[in-house]
Amino acid sequence: MKPSRFFSALASLLFLAVCAYAGAALYRRTDSVETFAAGTVTVTESLRLDGIALRREKLLTDMRILPGVEDGRRISANETLAEDRSGAELTTGETAVFFADTDGFEYLSPDALYGAGEKELVKLLSAAPKRAARTAGRLVSGFDWYYAAFAESSAPGLEPGDCRIIFDGFDDCADAQLIRSANLGDGRQALLLRLTEGGADYLRLRRTGATLILSEYSGLKLPQAALRQEPDGTYFVYTLSAGTVGRRSAELIYTGDGFCLAEPGTAGDTLREGETVILSGKDIYEGKVLMQWE
Repeated sequence: MKPSRFFSALASLLFLAVCAYAGAALYRRTDSVETFAAGTVTVTESLRLDGIALRREKLLTDMRILPGVEDGRRISANETLAEDRSGAELTTGETAVFFADTDGFEYLSPDALYGAGEKELVKLLSAAPKRAARTAGRLVSGFDWYYAAFAESSAPGLEPGDCRIIFDGFDDCADAQLIRSANLGDGRQALLLRLTEGGADYLRLRRTGATLILSEYSGLKLPQAALRQEPDGTYFVYTLSAGTVGRRSAELIYTGDGFCLAEPGTAGDTLREGETVILSGKDIYEGKVLMQWE
C-alpha cells in the first residue's frame, strides 16, 4: 500500500472513531437519568413537654428502715418495713415500692387533680418542694400515676385519648392516656396524662421533660420531583430495571417538605422497597430502553 493511501485510510479510521465517540457521548447525555433507591423511613411528629410526675406516695419520717429493705424493693401488703423510735413496727397496708430518696414533692397528691381546672394545673406545675426533717424514704403505691406538663400553645389542638410519650433519658415509648388539655392564653398549653408504666426508673421521675408522639408514619421516601400525577389525581413513579423504564403506582400516606412517603406495595404494579426510582431525565416513558455508559 502506498504511504498516501495508508495515511488516508488511517485518517478515515480516526474520523470514524471520533464520530463514534461523539455519538456515544451524545447518546449518554440524551439517556442520562438521575436515580435513587426507594427505602423505608419513619417520620414522627411530636410535641415537647416540660412537667412533673405525681404518684400516690407516703413520706416516711422519724423512723428506721429495717435491714434487708433495699432501695427500689417491692414491699408486700402487711410486710414489716420499719420501726419508730419507740420500737413500734410499721407495716404496709398495701403493696408498695420503697425508695430511699426523697425530693420534697411527695405532698403533691394525684387526688388534687380530679376536677382541677386551668388555674389548679398551673399552680401544680409551679409547685416548690417542701423538705421534711429526718426522712427515711418514701412508699409509692397504686398502679397508675400522672404527668402534668406545659407545652407550646402553637401545637395542634389535642383530643383526650390514648397516646405515647418518651421521657427524657429513656429510649422507649410509654403508653399513656391524655386526660385533658387547656390553652392558657399565654403561649402555652397545660396537659394532664395518666400512665401505668411500672419499674423503678419510671417511679423515680419527678421534674422532667418529655416528648409526646403526635403521629408516626412509615413508608417509602420519595422526593416530590420523582412523582408523576395522573388526570384522576393518583400518583406514580418511573423505575429503572436492567436498563428499561418501568412504571409503579405510588399511594401517598404522608407529605413533608420536599418529600413524601408512599405505602410499600406487594402487587406487581406498586412500588416496592429497593427499587430504582428515576428522579429526573428527558423523554422518559414506560418501556424505554436507556443506554448506560460507564
